Amino acid sequence: MDGAIQKIVIVGTVLLAMLIGLVLFGVFLFAGTFSKQANAQETGSATNTSELQVAENQPITINKVLSTPVVYKDLQLTLEGQIVGWVTKNAIIVTEAGEKNGGKKLLVITSEKFRLPGDVPASEVALGENVNVEFTGTAGILSINEGDTNWGDEDEFRELSRWRNTPVIFATSVVQQ
Repeated sequence: MDGAIQKIVIVGTVLLAMLIGLVLFGVFLFAGTFSKQANAQETGSATNTSELQVAENQPITINKVLSTPVVYKDLQLTLEGQIVGWVTKNAIIVTEAGEKNGGKKLLVITSEKFRLPGDVPASEVALGENVNVEFTGTAGILSINEGDTNWGDEDEFRELSRWRNTPVIFATSVVQQ
């Protein structure tokens, strides 16, 4: 009987030692995983912050909006450019300031019609002027359906239809620079 008790004690001691080893292994494994996650989050935060700083240092331009319109869709933007054409009394074509006719063109539509040159102060844009402007509005893709009367009369609708499915800024303000 003494031999059986002795064997039970030895087996119990071995099992206890294995259990303690297993618990310690689990603790170290958990601590290592937690440490790696915390370290990864800190590194990710630093990377995100630096990426944001780079993005903040690079101004959004007309060419960027035209190159990747889906990125800017539904965002409120303030851009600068030069009027190079008129589509309707409340729709202008702008390019990056200083670019010649070869520059990429962006359609800007305002809710209010531009007025004649004699009817506006010097700081406002008058109908027909080709000047440098700053405009603020929401970026989108122009969607016009046949028979849609929201875009003005038949002539205005026809002119705007040429810009169907292209990037547009629905401007809340357009001021001369």
